[in-house]
Amino acid sequence: MVPADTTAELTIDVSAPVATIDERYLSVAVDTAQVVGGLFWSAEPVAQLIGQERQPVYDFTRPRLRALAAELAPAFLRIGGSDADRVLCDMSENPIAEDDLPEGFEFVLTADQVDGVFEFSQALGFDVMFTLSAGSRRARRGGRLDARHGTAAARVRFEQRV
Repeated sequence: MVPADTTAELTIDVSAPVATIDERYLSVAVDTAQVVGGLFWSAEPVAQLIGQERQPVYDFTRPRLRALAAELAPAFLRIGGSDADRVLCDMSENPIAEDDLPEGFEFVLTADQVDGVFEFSQALGFDVMFTLSAGSRRARRGGRLDARHGTAAARVRFEQRV
């Protein structure tokens, strides 16, 4: 054991970087549940794996949000979380109602919501990362995964916009 009163000299060579990190290292996330107006965490302490309080659809147009987020650019905007597996992506002009969702889905990600995510990110200089869900494990067709309604549909929506 080294005595407590022992001193050591440390020299740090700052003449050249040892490593660099991506300029987008400091980034942000918005939970899928918030984007679609699903269940998110409440202020009450509850031992649950998913949120229990219904949220309004996330408003990416808020001026204060944009002003604060702009200071983080360039950055990644991650859209994801546990609810991504329970979200059906419907990019049609008339998205399915939540009451009509197939088994395994609880919420709908619409084209308008995806457009809001990408408009926000493009305006602020963010790159988007979606939690990729090829479709609910319970939403299978003929024993195969049905990817028609997975998050990949949102990616296709973005590629059609640019």
